[in-house]
Amino acid sequence: WLEIYADGTNDNFIYGEQGQSLITDDSPQTNPDGTRKHAYDLTLLSTSGQIKALSEDSDPRIGDVWCGTTVNYVLPIGTIKGTVYEGNSCPVSGEGVGGGRVQVVGPESYGPIDVSPDGTYEFKDIDVGTYTVMMTTPPPDYTADVVYCPTQQVDLAAGEEETANLGLTKIEDPWFQTRGGDVHAQGGLTDPIPSLAADGPYCSLKGDGGYPGVVSYGDSYTFGEDGSASEDSFGWLANSSSKSSFYPYFDSLVDDYREETPSLADGKPAEGIYKLTGDQAIDDDWSVASGEKLVILVTGNLSIEANITVVKGGFLGLIVSGDITVDSGVTTLEGVFVGSSLTVASVGDDSEVGLSAAGSFVGGNIILQRDFTDLRNNTTPGEVFIFRPDLWINAPRELWGVSYSWQELSP
Repeated sequence: WLEIYADGTNDNFIYGEQGQSLITDDSPQTNPDGTRKHAYDLTLLSTSGQIKALSEDSDPRIGDVWCGTTVNYVLPIGTIKGTVYEGNSCPVSGEGVGGGRVQVVGPESYGPIDVSPDGTYEFKDIDVGTYTVMMTTPPPDYTADVVYCPTQQVDLAAGEEETANLGLTKIEDPWFQTRGGDVHAQGGLTDPIPSLAADGPYCSLKGDGGYPGVVSYGDSYTFGEDGSASEDSFGWLANSSSKSSFYPYFDSLVDDYREETPSLADGKPAEGIYKLTGDQAIDDDWSVASGEKLVILVTGNLSIEANITVVKGGFLGLIVSGDITVDSGVTTLEGVFVGSSLTVASVGDDSEVGLSAAGSFVGGNIILQRDFTDLRNNTTPGEVFIFRPDLWINAPRELWGVSYSWQELSP
């Protein structure tokens, strides 16, 4: 049988919506002392916990409640709610982060439900008990690593409202970094460097000579909220322009090519200067030895699908009239690379690997796509470009030509 308690301690109490008839038994029952206990209804009169007991015979009472009277009852339900913030330690506060889905699991499972645009969520009027709050789906650009404040476990008692806030760590946008060499963008230069960058939030770090490079742009620049152009107090940033017809310039420097026209798909050719017609691909690892000098001009596009290294004392130049595309699996690139555009491709998920590119890299349009899509973005650049002055020291003399335009200016 059912005893009704005003303090809500009876776990066997059955409840429902306002006005619902709650039938607990359809036949007479026998109490432990042998007396008869008859069937009855319990009707919920209000959501605040008022009930009315009705007997089906002359028994004037059900337990300690007189039939036909109204008593107050604390329903065995409560509410768990909270707000999702950006943060990785408790307490978390600030502007709420919308999106994502939250679930609570305990005596019953509720959700997952969508987090509101303002970052709030609520599980209202659920069964009492101990629950685990979980973010089943994080919002876009946030990691699944969550902090729960004050705790992930919530003990929900009848009539209570418990708060469990969640803190998320934002995954930063992908970015690049250079070391020692100059950086120039003919149009806009965008490098969203995060404040937690492992080597500092700078576009250009100091190289082996102790100085960063000069960063220059044609139209505009952006280095992220906490980023800057160069390391320490140098701040070398310039507004400038440069020529964009790269292939004709280098082609004009060379008039003595080797007669052979090998396919780069067959492997690295012997040292010398070559001029190849048509699209080319490098699909096996190359290593240029010390003392080896190799220059390849390509009238067409070039796809690089393998790692390329150049030992100090050697030189490699790949001068392309079309586009240079670096495959997503390439991790090391060394030499001088010149094209109408340079694209570093991406895997597109958390199996992404970074690119270490040492040498000189020139393109009318440079597209850097490496994106770890996880917390590595917060500290590690997808591409690192390192200046190698030794390459130009060891370049063939044909590439040493420099042109000047002199103009007399009025005093």
